[in-house]
Amino acid sequence: MANRRRGPFKLDIYGLQARLMWANERAIEERYLDMDVTASSVETVAWFIEHGTVTVAYARGEKVRAGAGEWLFLRADEGRQHFTQGARLMSLRFHLRLRGGKPLFTRAKDVVVSGAMGGRLREAARRLVAEFERVDAPGTLYVARDRLSLVDNFRIESAFMNWLRFYVEAMEAAGETPEAATEGDPRVTKALTLIEEHRMRDKFSEAELARRCGLSVNQLGRLFRARQGVSPFQYYEGRRMELARHALAKSSLPVKEVAFELGFSSPPHFSNWFIERAGVSPRAWRMKKR
Repeated sequence: MANRRRGPFKLDIYGLQARLMWANERAIEERYLDMDVTASSVETVAWFIEHGTVTVAYARGEKVRAGAGEWLFLRADEGRQHFTQGARLMSLRFHLRLRGGKPLFTRAKDVVVSGAMGGRLREAARRLVAEFERVDAPGTLYVARDRLSLVDNFRIESAFMNWLRFYVEAMEAAGETPEAATEGDPRVTKALTLIEEHRMRDKFSEAELARRCGLSVNQLGRLFRARQGVSPFQYYEGRRMELARHALAKSSLPVKEVAFELGFSSPPHFSNWFIERAGVSPRAWRMKKR
């Protein structure tokens, strides 16, 4: 019988945000065998080890290890990774969040999966990687999805949703409980949805956002801050910075194209904006991450 939740738990299924950022299969290059940051604190990281082993060590002395034939789902923390020479893996990075940015799973611990469940995850991941490689999308699917045809987008989403089905099963089997949706003013919920669906190339207006939510700018600002702790514009800027960091670190898009995709009028405008928030230029940040 299907597992059904009872009681006060509420999953906002229509507000669930599932976004693929990376899916590939590769041998680990020498320069990536040892790295100080896994980036798993800001995005969900999943590795299927095809050959060799990986060990991730955390600041408090904890370690997790996965070997050939095992999946490793990293906790929401920054660790130092060490792959053995000749290691090969499938790597997926994605977000699975509720409206407002709350992760569906807290990912408080590392999860290692093998056996039949690991096999289902592996086959679903291979289909996803094949779709990713087939379109040979320039840069990153996370920022530049509108460069692909509608059919290609649906093919990728279909493969991604199929993989997420097994991911959720694996996490629940490991004792991870989905987070409940946050109750609150439906107008703020609508504002969050509109911000998250906003195409970054287009200009963002708090006045237009408030109008679509049936509120004045002041009313929306007050309600939004009470729930999110920041203004609608600050929330939007945070999302734009997240996309900028991802595009610079994970894609080959030229900086000027990243600027265009994120709605900046010129590369210097984007550079000044990025320096103000990151303390370094987009190019310097990209070089550091690579």
